[in-house]
Amino acid sequence: MTAYLLPEGKQSFTTSAGLPLVGGKVFTYAAGTSTQRPTWSDAAQTAVNTNPVILDGRGEAAIFWDGAYKVTLTDSADVVIWTVDSVQDGGGNSYATRALLKAQGMVSGAQAYLNEGLRAGEFVFNTANLSAQVTLDTREGIYIAPAAAPTGASGAWVRVWDGIMGAPEWFGADRNNGGTDSRAALQACIDVTNSMKLAATGYYIAGGLVGKAGTVIEGQGPLQSAIFVSHATDHCLRVRGVSGVSYVETPRFVNFALVRTVAAANPALEANDITQGHGIHLFMVSNPIVDNVYTYNNLVEIYCSNILTLMLRYIRSIRSIGGGAGDRWYGLYIDGVTGGGTFGGPSPNPSAHVSYMNMVGNLSIGRCFNYYVRGQNQDLWVDFFEAAEGHKQLFVDAAGANSGDTRFTNAVLDGYQTNGAHFLNVPQGASIELTGWIAPRAGATGDALRIENSHGITANIKGDCTQNTARRMLHVSDSSLLDLIIRAVGGISAAYAISMTHSRLSVLAHKAIGGGGANGSIVQAIGGSDSHITAAGNVTSQTWVAGVDTDATIDGYTIDVSAVATAAVTNRVTNAGVAVTTQGNIAWGGGRFCNVYNPRAGAML
Repeated sequence: MTAYLLPEGKQSFTTSAGLPLVGGKVFTYAAGTSTQRPTWSDAAQTAVNTNPVILDGRGEAAIFWDGAYKVTLTDSADVVIWTVDSVQDGGGNSYATRALLKAQGMVSGAQAYLNEGLRAGEFVFNTANLSAQVTLDTREGIYIAPAAAPTGASGAWVRVWDGIMGAPEWFGADRNNGGTDSRAALQACIDVTNSMKLAATGYYIAGGLVGKAGTVIEGQGPLQSAIFVSHATDHCLRVRGVSGVSYVETPRFVNFALVRTVAAANPALEANDITQGHGIHLFMVSNPIVDNVYTYNNLVEIYCSNILTLMLRYIRSIRSIGGGAGDRWYGLYIDGVTGGGTFGGPSPNPSAHVSYMNMVGNLSIGRCFNYYVRGQNQDLWVDFFEAAEGHKQLFVDAAGANSGDTRFTNAVLDGYQTNGAHFLNVPQGASIELTGWIAPRAGATGDALRIENSHGITANIKGDCTQNTARRMLHVSDSSLLDLIIRAVGGISAAYAISMTHSRLSVLAHKAIGGGGANGSIVQAIGGSDSHITAAGNVTSQTWVAGVDTDATIDGYTIDVSAVATAAVTNRVTNAGVAVTTQGNIAWGGGRFCNVYNPRAGAML
């Protein structure tokens, strides 16, 4: 048996001059906090000391404590002399490894301090049957069974924590070490505590994480806390309900970044893009919240399908690595087509609110969608959202769906290559609104706003299309029930400012619209009926071309040029390149009629 040096019976403190610290004060707190923690004047812990402990005339006091403390020493006038954090008791119950802790006796209520690196913390022995908890916690972050009874049926050492947020370090996660795979530790933290508080550091994992009902992951901010994923096909973070059976309730992801460090792999079939390589993947989830999260370099940055009451806000996603001519990228992908939701069919994704989102693509990728929405999406509101470097920056394909009450407001779609906003197959009865700014990148080949086979769309947009020399600011085909306001800033260099084919709509076009294409025209209208174009403000083009009505069964175009104010322009309306100079109804194509109103003549042309 080993003998030990007799310790002091009381703790004593002195001044800087070596004199007793008479009347000095010892404040004790729980380690790492400002929460006062008690001490005792006896080993049995029956007599609680005052906090602070007041030193006697010799500068001494009897102080017994248990566990880890933060200690502040002051003089009698409360002037701080020193503060020391994470001071351990001297009772011999601090253990450097879990193996040493496991070797201790199984005494109910016994306390110990594990001093094993980032796993450090206080533990208390609980003699209840904890076999289920021990079985789940294979990485011993919360529950450590004794070596004499490793199943936990006779009890286990249980970490002292607030029961709210777990730490991946408790389960063995490393910090800022790209050579260590901490995936198992992070996943264990989610599995055991259902919550994970990320430090201001980076965690490197070789595969994705899976959340469940109520999972919370919270960091210190997306520029401070990051999870780096080195896998080409795994979803970085996935939460899925059981198809046709149940939804996953209320996961919450806040204040961190997800960074894929390898190029995301593209499936051979585009239809399989919904199955792999996502930053955040949500399927059959109720009331999810993703707040102040950045994602990088995924096939799909954020995927949502069969969602009830979605909230996404303060999201930024960037694709900066990987990708080629045959690859694809999606920023936000809202899927209202894939089955599995309410009543076994596609969910309408009701009550989804997306705000303050910025999606930056990569045009080296063959097809780049900043915002991709398809199928049923009722009460979807995307507000204050931005896009840069995309082929189709906002693409909505609502084929076969009842996409009602959908709003895209305060958009900034800047630098598109193919289309700024493209609406396709929006059905009768839908209500879709678009407001914001749209502008192409240099050399863009598509339209600022393109609407095809769609109905019930209201748009109020403005944009600078001077760099788009190939196409139009607005193109509409085979559509109806459209109410569009188009404002161009800086003019239009495209062949036509507005092009319509077989559609019924009302368009108000104003503010510095000018056609600068080969035919020097603003409007090309082909087919359709009950269509109206109004030019307001300062129109600067050479001519208006109403085109040719190629559908012999439809008539009724009305073009109002009452606000055309460019005196140098004498012929604002032409038919097949020939100026219209006579009044009355003019037969165009197939003997049908287009009415053109000339305010200077005060009558129909």
